[in-house]
Amino acid sequence: MTLYEQWQNAGSGFEHQAEYDNYWKKYFLKEADNYREILAAKQTKLQGKLNELAKHYKMTNMEFVGFLDGINESLTESLDIATLETESDIDIDIDYEKLLFNMHAAKADWLYEMDEWA
Repeated sequence: MTLYEQWQNAGSGFEHQAEYDNYWKKYFLKEADNYREILAAKQTKLQGKLNELAKHYKMTNMEFVGFLDGINESLTESLDIATLETESDIDIDIDYEKLLFNMHAAKADWLYEMDEWA
């Protein structure tokens, strides 16, 4: 199973709503931490091996693929998320205007209301 397939399956199969909610709460906290770091540094480029970037951002490889899936529409050139592997080279450029627009479209107020946007 690919990392992307793992990501697609990760948020399902919970027996109780509380487990589901807890899973996504933990992921969204990690996602927010990633964006805080990226925005605070005014970083527009992410480069490196997928597994190294995942480690840097304190995510599993699968979670980092999920992060890339989420940011993919906000890149100057989209990634083929389905083909990513642990050792894949990542070289992406973030379009901040698209990113903010997409965060609003996703109603992700915990992301677009971050102080780091200032």
